[in-house]
Amino acid sequence: MKEVMSILDKFKLPDLGVVISGVNPALDQLENEKIEKLIGKNIIIRKPSGSEIKARVKGIDVSSSMIGKKNISIQLEDIVVPEEIEVNSTVYGTGSS
Repeated sequence: MKEVMSILDKFKLPDLGVVISGVNPALDQLENEKIEKLIGKNIIIRKPSGSEIKARVKGIDVSSSMIGKKNISIQLEDIVVPEEIEVNSTVYGTGSS
């Protein structure tokens, strides 16, 4: 299990479902495919309180800013309720590095 990002935003889109987004400067030098592999098919969201939410990943989008910073957005399975997710929670990937 490897830290993927700190959640900066969460939202629910009509056609996509729940999406979380965030950054991790330690991953900025990696290729997008390597970040996607690190995330894997499941994630663990650890809230600041220490409680955890396990979720299946439906989709991943990694974009790069003009200054080379990676922005990671993860589309989650339908059973995750956005109100249960807290900004500043830490996301851990269950994929391989």
